[in-house]
Amino acid sequence: MNNQKHRLINQAILAVATTFGLFSATVANAASLNVLWYGQTDAYNAKISELYHVQMISDD
Repeated sequence: MNNQKHRLINQAILAVATTFGLFSATVANAASLNVLWYGQTDAYNAKISELYHVQMISDD
């Protein structure tokens, strides 16, 4: 197999690995936030909610 084919195969593998890595990171982040969200004190939950809403407003 020539170098160009090897390069294309390596790029395809890298693209799949990168996509999977980003997806895994997103799922892990959502899961960790979910774990942190539940079981906290009311004061903690109120502060997190406030910070979340401030962030959502600033994103608009």
